[in-house]
Order: sequence, then structure tokens, then C-alpha cells
Amino acid sequence: CGAAEAGEGSPMAAAAAAAAAATTAQSERHQRLALARQSGRTLTPENMGELMQLLHAGLSADAAVRTPAEATLEEWRELPGYFSLLKEVVVHGEAPLEVRWLGACCFKNGIKRSWRRSQHMNGGITAEEKVHLRTHLLLMLDVLDERIAKQIAEIVGQIARFEFPASWPELIPAIVGRLDA
Repeated sequence: CGAAEAGEGSPMAAAAAAAAAATTAQSERHQRLALARQSGRTLTPENMGELMQLLHAGLSADAAVRTPAEATLEEWRELPGYFSLLKEVVVHGEAPLEVRWLGACCFKNGIKRSWRRSQHMNGGITAEEKVHLRTHLLLMLDVLDERIAKQIAEIVGQIARFEFPASWPELIPAIVGRLDA
């Protein structure tokens, strides 16, 4: 590696600067997530408007709007009540369809990362919230929009993989009952 190759403005210097920036950003993200977990904050229905605004901003083509919204959503994923609140956004018929769809995507992707963790681990979902979600998820299968329905079906499948039959014995009877209706 010659001195000219590693000089300021070179591709190698640019790559090193990008790697340093990514490391710094990741460190800052971990610090924000730790603060979110330590805050003891729980998301409630009173946060619905704020969540819908974050999801709407998360759809923006403007990175200056989208990136902070995505960071906040990532922080909120660590808080109790996040998934229950997302569930409410998904079924909220008056919310814009794209906001509901993004809410369903955040729900699905967050479940993949958080369901198996206990509430004492980083980002774990409380036992109470898991019971609430299992109870209400099957009621969400009636969503008419195909994109949202697919997300909900994946959520049910992911949770069933971990919870059925031990913690979710009513899953199959509930699905059969919905098919008979």
C-alpha cells in the first residue's frame, strides 16, 4: 500500500472514514437503545398519534425525515407496549393504508428479533404482552388489504413456531373456527 493510495481523498481513506462513521453511528445507536431500556417507559394508547407520525415519516423519500423516524422506531422496539401499539395501528381503519402496511412490516420484523427474548433481555417482550398479542392476532386475519394480511399471516406463523402447542394450544381450534365462520 503506497502512501499515495492511503492519502486524504483516496478510495482507501474514504472507505476508512465510512467505516469509522458506521462504527460511531452503531455505538450511538447502542447507547440510545440502552437509555430507552433503562428509562422504564412503557408505550400506551396515548402514544398512538406519535407512532403513526413516526411510521408516516418512515415512508418519506427524504432521508433527513426518514432516518430519525427509523432510529426512534428502533428505540421504541425495546419498550414494553410497542408491539401492542403496532397491532392497533395495523387494524386502525382510518389510518392511511401505507402507514398500516409499514406498521405491519415493523411488527413482523420486530417479532423476528424480539419474541424469543425474555423481558429481562435486551428488547424482550413481556409475558403479559405476549398473551395479549396471541389473543388478538387471530382477530386481525380479517384485514382486507392483501399486503397487510400477508404480514399478519407471517407474524402468526413466526409466533406459532415458538409458542405452539405449549403456550398457544388454542391456535388450531381458533383457525379452524375462523374457517368455519
